[in-house]
Amino acid sequence: LVYIKAHGVSINGTAYLLEEDFALSDPAAGRLSIADVLSYIADSPARLKLVALDTGHLESDPQMGMLTNEFTHLLKQAVAGMRANSNVWVLTSNSLFERALVSHKDRRSAFAYYLAEGLSGKADGVLSDQDKTKVADRLVQLDELIHFVRGYVGQYARVTSDDQQAQTPMLLRAGSADEVDALHEVLLQIDEPASKESKE
Repeated sequence: LVYIKAHGVSINGTAYLLEEDFALSDPAAGRLSIADVLSYIADSPARLKLVALDTGHLESDPQMGMLTNEFTHLLKQAVAGMRANSNVWVLTSNSLFERALVSHKDRRSAFAYYLAEGLSGKADGVLSDQDKTKVADRLVQLDELIHFVRGYVGQYARVTSDDQQAQTPMLLRAGSADEVDALHEVLLQIDEPASKESKE
């Protein structure tokens, strides 16, 4: 699992992640091509790679010449161009033309909050109402995590904006041009709670 929080932007038809030293006047400073980042992750020997991109906080920036941020659209193209057998999955914080919301109370984005909650074990068994074989089993699977994050982030956006704004995390897979359904791939095992030592 790779979690990246950064401004995702589109500059001259290329999707970039911005670093702290980004300078508009210096094309070589502080920007990473998302295609290069994904290529590096694809080279990992891990059986499954999930990249969580928390990037949808900048809708436009005229100084960059970015009247509309097309990062998510360009990201989809980059993921579609990857080798399918690299088994890279990308979970975005939002869909195209949506803004990722921030929970000021929690001092982080709604996406980051619910991603952490799901990985802590709260996503385990979340699909049991739809599939009786998906009972809580102390294993967080990819489809459980995606369902949990997408549902709660979408609900958060609706409630906090009084139904004026949507935020729908997308799941992309290497080699596919469209959104995909998650597999029953195990991401992690939840540790058993520590047993209390006897005080006798």
